[in-house]
Amino acid sequence: MIQAQTPTLAKIKNSTSELELRALLYIAICEVCDFFNVGKNMSDTQIALTADLIIETYWYMKLEEIKYCFRRAMKREKLFDRIDGNIILGWLKEYDTERTEQAIRASDQQLTQQHNQPTADPRARTYQSYINSLWNLAMYADPRAVQILSALHDTPPPRMRLTTTQQQHQNEFAFQLFRQQYIQNKKK
Repeated sequence: MIQAQTPTLAKIKNSTSELELRALLYIAICEVCDFFNVGKNMSDTQIALTADLIIETYWYMKLEEIKYCFRRAMKREKLFDRIDGNIILGWLKEYDTERTEQAIRASDQQLTQQHNQPTADPRARTYQSYINSLWNLAMYADPRAVQILSALHDTPPPRMRLTTTQQQHQNEFAFQLFRQQYIQNKKK
């Protein structure tokens, strides 16, 4: 995915005209056709129709992405007898799939980083400071503080309770199932 501050095909079409966008794509497709030395090359009509299909299907891409896809194809594709709109649209479809997968990975990484970043709450305090304040209140015969301290003395706080290996596996399985469903829903 190209991180350029340039407009998408749709924005170019709306800010200039569809004819100018077609001309830009026509030039890009002609470069590809000129690069490959094949027996059955594209006619002007095929190039124009391919440009229209690109505008219609990949309106959200940037011109740089289209050019990058074409340049990448020039470097690694081997064409043996023909080049046509289906081949070019296939390259764009493959690039779009890779682009989407990369965007999902980047989004997942960003969500993970945000999730792992501790958020500072000005009212937050440590467990030990909470216990100390309860002891201070209990010394002045606060019945609620005494009750909380006696309950804490009998059982460890939830964060300090140890989970069994089986519970850890169940929690991990539930998380992985949730994550898989989440990723599948994002792809739709």
